[in-house]
Amino acid sequence: MSIFATLLGAALIVVTLRDIFNVLFHPLGGGSVSRVIVRILWHGFRRLGAYRHRALEFAGPSVLLAVIGSWVALLVTGWALIYWPHLTSQFLFASGLDPSTREGFINALYLSMTTLTTLGYGDITPTSGWLKILAPIEAMVGFGLLTVSLSWVISIYQVLRRRRTLALEITLLHEEESATGLSIAQMDPMVAQQILGSLASQLNTIWNDLLQVPITYYFTSSDRQSELSAAILYLPLLVQEATTADCSPEVRLRASMLRGVVSAYTTLLTKNFLDLPPTSPAKDVLEAYSRDHLQA
Repeated sequence: MSIFATLLGAALIVVTLRDIFNVLFHPLGGGSVSRVIVRILWHGFRRLGAYRHRALEFAGPSVLLAVIGSWVALLVTGWALIYWPHLTSQFLFASGLDPSTREGFINALYLSMTTLTTLGYGDITPTSGWLKILAPIEAMVGFGLLTVSLSWVISIYQVLRRRRTLALEITLLHEEESATGLSIAQMDPMVAQQILGSLASQLNTIWNDLLQVPITYYFTSSDRQSELSAAILYLPLLVQEATTADCSPEVRLRASMLRGVVSAYTTLLTKNFLDLPPTSPAKDVLEAYSRDHLQA
């Protein structure tokens, strides 16, 4: 029983640390544990959002908290399984605590949790050499997890800010074109170049953001003006307008650059998030992206 608990605990720790590394430092590698959690929650929130659309706004934050919470729970359980068989023989209990009543797994969880969170009450301390090494390692892992999780959360909300900015710019451009009847092909070539170049540059940044922080895909907004999955549908139409023979070569070049960035973005969506053939047209991918966020 002792060997089985130790091996199971070590396996949980290794799987969790690998998942943390893949999600935070090797996003394209993915994390087996977090991937399952994300998919289950996303599908659940989409079902709920079909009846109450604003519920989908909670999908992203819920997914984020669930992933971090799963890491903490698995690490605590893993170390608890290692400590559990040795509680009464290789740990010293503070005066007033009866070791014979502290053999249960709950006490091992308590010890593991206080160690991982670096609280260190000192009422249970290891006496054997290998446990004196293992406990500080758990504390260091816990401190590192706290640090990288905070950095991850901060980076996510920076990504969302950039995404909302681009979505709002695309939406306002579309609304003004519709209101004034002035298309990109009828604008001053310099102005048209600046608009197309700015959109291509921002979308390229968003593509890189999604590549590095894939979990941001699951953050959405019920405000269509600032929701990229709704606004981005206009970009293929804009590119089509700007590649007509009436446009200058410089404008058509900028439009071609924007088309290339849109293509790269749709390829990333198809490969990592949408169940579509790799050769699907960009328009079909963007429509599927919009539907997946209930923006169609």
